[in-house]
Amino acid sequence: MKSAYRFNKGKSLFLVQSFLQIFLYLLPIFYIYDKSNAESILEFIIGFYIVYKILKKTPPFFERSIHVPVLIFMLLVVFTSIINIGLFQTWKEGKIFYYGIGLFIVLVDLIRENRKILNRLCLVLLLLSLFLGVDVLWQQFQGVDLFSQAPIDNRATALFSHPNYLALFLVGVIPIQAYFIITRETWVRVSNIVLFVLTIIAVGLSKCRSAWIALVFFLVALSFRKRKDAAIILVLFCLCAAVFISLYHTEAYERLTHFMSDEELRVNHWSQSLKLIQANPILGQGLDTFKSLYPQYNFTSEIVSGPHNFFLEVWQIAGLFALIVYLFLLYKMVSFGLAAQRGNTMVFSLLMSFFMVFIATVINIPFFSRYVSFSFWFYFGLMMGARESYFVEGHKKVA
Repeated sequence: MKSAYRFNKGKSLFLVQSFLQIFLYLLPIFYIYDKSNAESILEFIIGFYIVYKILKKTPPFFERSIHVPVLIFMLLVVFTSIINIGLFQTWKEGKIFYYGIGLFIVLVDLIRENRKILNRLCLVLLLLSLFLGVDVLWQQFQGVDLFSQAPIDNRATALFSHPNYLALFLVGVIPIQAYFIITRETWVRVSNIVLFVLTIIAVGLSKCRSAWIALVFFLVALSFRKRKDAAIILVLFCLCAAVFISLYHTEAYERLTHFMSDEELRVNHWSQSLKLIQANPILGQGLDTFKSLYPQYNFTSEIVSGPHNFFLEVWQIAGLFALIVYLFLLYKMVSFGLAAQRGNTMVFSLLMSFFMVFIATVINIPFFSRYVSFSFWFYFGLMMGARESYFVEGHKKVA
């Protein structure tokens, strides 16, 4: 009986672990294809992870210097929101944010245990970038994508509801493609060169200016890496940029010339947002309150969804202490990543993925939105998991 119990327990652990990994690999697919069910996938991941840790009788991995500020940040958001909008609305408006933090904890722990999970997730992201690249080209030449979705303002969207969301997803994958170009054998390198070119074209056709800035940032950072293979990526990007400018120079010029006027409008929103923040700078005003409060403090009927700035958004929602914790969290994440990436190209690539997602969204898409909540914590978890896996393999821990 005892041995049978052990066998059943081992079998249960294997099944739970298998389902947990399957849902992890499905998550990015549902993120681009069926966002409503993506939340359900996240719930399954967190649920199976809890069962997995109970069966295994081991606590979740906990890196005090990074997990503590993450949890404090979440608690400050929850505390302020409960005070201002109540418990039910706090859960409703912040659910995807809480799930994102849960995903971060799961990814760090599982990748630390099994690096193959990271490799498989990267493969899923590469395949999705291939699909989106083909879908964008189909949309460009046929007028609608493979699922009959038309472009918005002559900007590619693929399956996404807005071009900026397409660009957000793709810029995170580009450094992973670069990693495989630099470090893998010939056939993998060639296939990822094709993917890289296709993805650069798709980001260009999305005409998302912040994504273009993120690309330039990545290429500048890559140029400082002392690897000859990095020159391939730089040359490919310059060729793609030259072709894109020659074909779409008029539209690209218009997007760039409108950049300053759009940024002036954003800066105006930032200054107006400070009036709202000043009403309660210490505790903040809770999740999803900006849109309703903005007209009251600025005496306008203009509908503004948010301050278009992560830092002001965090300050307005959760207060000054949450903003300080958020800044500290970013500092620790960057210091951890920079320390570990010296001997690990994958950590560098995932750190660049995080930076590119951050740059593409920091003044563009709300931090607590569905898209950023997923991407921010997803790439944060991948990078920290890769870092911990690197140390588990026997390398010296730094930072």
